[in-house]
Amino acid sequence: MSKLKKEFKEKDVQRLRNLVQGKFGEKTRSSVGFSKADEFHIEGDIWESEGRTWTIKEGIKQNITKLDKAKKAYSMPLFCPNCGKVMKHRNDKTFYNIHKKCFNCVIDMEHQLKKEGKLEEYQIKIKNNEIDNHIILNIKQKKSLVKGFLCYYILLFFYYINLMICTVKISKKFIVYIVAVFTIEKH
Repeated sequence: MSKLKKEFKEKDVQRLRNLVQGKFGEKTRSSVGFSKADEFHIEGDIWESEGRTWTIKEGIKQNITKLDKAKKAYSMPLFCPNCGKVMKHRNDKTFYNIHKKCFNCVIDMEHQLKKEGKLEEYQIKIKNNEIDNHIILNIKQKKSLVKGFLCYYILLFFYYINLMICTVKISKKFIVYIVAVFTIEKH
């Protein structure tokens, strides 16, 4: 008969018991170390942890970012806020972004306006808003183009000034005079 030359420690015995019972992830010993105090938060709480802002919405812990307002403005809810029906029609997203209602609610609203004789005013208002937004967008784009061209030509101008200083050895007073003439705003 063979004898075991090694004695089993309590943690080894406990480990084998856990394996036999199917508790594969159970701990067999306790360790000492630092652990953070558990913070418990309820629905709607806002707190900061590790440089981030957190909240609990509908039972889920979520990170609050700078783009949350933009995501909320762009995302479409599952149900129409006006009638409460599921928004699954292919036109619902487009009409929700414009009217904040589902496609069927917009049809009902326009039908009601047609019965009251106000549909033409409504259509003119919608068209004017669309034209105004288009004009504002074009103005912003043109301003950015003008700024881009202006920056390009100013950089080009200073490049040539620097080139003249290096190659022709023009006096710096003359260069300062030219720069002053070009930067003065004419009224």
